[in-house]
Amino acid sequence: MNLYRYKARSKFGKPVIGVMSADSKDAVASKLTQMGYLPIFVKETKEEASPSWLSAFSKISASDLNFFTRQFSVLQKAGLPILSSLAALKEQTLKRALKDIIVQLARDIESGSSLSDALNRYPKVFNALYVNMVKSGETAGILDQAF
Repeated sequence: MNLYRYKARSKFGKPVIGVMSADSKDAVASKLTQMGYLPIFVKETKEEASPSWLSAFSKISASDLNFFTRQFSVLQKAGLPILSSLAALKEQTLKRALKDIIVQLARDIESGSSLSDALNRYPKVFNALYVNMVKSGETAGILDQAF
């Protein structure tokens, strides 16, 4: 799968910009259409993260990751959808770098990625063990327990 940057418009005319992993430009356009967006452009990209905010992501400490994990677990146990959980976490988080990651995770999920795929885009923050635990939780339907 390749990585594609896209720009689209919602049915209300609001611009939507993001990155999506897919087999082709047509697959991205099709997925955007299924999501109710009007694709404006789709372009293949080699980079996974913009260098301007990639360095900010390396500033996430173990305690920040622990906070994210504990809070996400609580929200999942409460039965909130993933996107609602991420929105709540964004509001609770004080650290700007972690807030930016949460926003990007939500965008990736909105564009059709699974949570584990979205986390995997930030290997300096979420290591392979963390991502694979989340992937196992998604597959088994016990995401709250995985966290």
